[in-house]
Amino acid sequence: MTWSAANWTKNFRAWAAARYAEQMGWDVVGVVGKLMRRIAIVTRVCACLCLFLNAASDATAGQVKVKVEGVSIVLPIPAGFCELTSGNPIDQGMLATIGDALAKARGNQLLAMSADCQQLADWREGRGLLGDYGQYQAPHTASANDETFRQTCAALRSQGGRSFANLKGDAKTRMEESVQQMKVNEQRFAGFLGEEGTACYIALLQRLKAEDGPDVTQLTVLAITMVKGKFLFVNRYAPYANADTINETWAKLKLTIAALHEANRG
Repeated sequence: MTWSAANWTKNFRAWAAARYAEQMGWDVVGVVGKLMRRIAIVTRVCACLCLFLNAASDATAGQVKVKVEGVSIVLPIPAGFCELTSGNPIDQGMLATIGDALAKARGNQLLAMSADCQQLADWREGRGLLGDYGQYQAPHTASANDETFRQTCAALRSQGGRSFANLKGDAKTRMEESVQQMKVNEQRFAGFLGEEGTACYIALLQRLKAEDGPDVTQLTVLAITMVKGKFLFVNRYAPYANADTINETWAKLKLTIAALHEANRG
């Protein structure tokens, strides 16, 4: 979501309360179903900026070291991004509000968050909006194995239908027209983008109202992956311009996933 620092807390409290009151209707049961519902509800709130929740972290240049259920995992910061920290007073006011919302939702553990370095610097000075950012998350129960990972990706694939990312010509134009018709706070599952050996990817779109400008459409591209026997969700957010934004953001997220697995080899 694109929010300026001024008056952020008041606007977010009302928005988050409304979003958490909604129920997601994905027809999946069991462990995989719980995981997918957490993906949906937490992605809604994390179109905003989120707090580190129950995560012990040690930030170094270019990466964050965390523990997930006692397992040490290294999280690379994407190129061109800088970490949000609770040590910055402007960050902290926002982080405290979202931490409260996440706790009430019993959602995911936010392990690390970063944003475009220039946007973050400007935002902290009240000079602009924050639109390009990323997150690492873990579900409340993060333990995973190869079978659960395959089931989760298969369930997401079955829910995804036709992916917006592969549309061309008139179909692509119709899709972009449909996005323009989205209502404020409406979220759409934009499709299952693809699956690799280490991750599967989905895209979501949400129409939001920035406090100092017109409505914006925010894209979330989310990777579900498994590192050291733990589920991780790796999100990349960007302002949606057109259908090409999905593929461009997906390509950047793939680089992050590759770096994540390289950093945790052995």
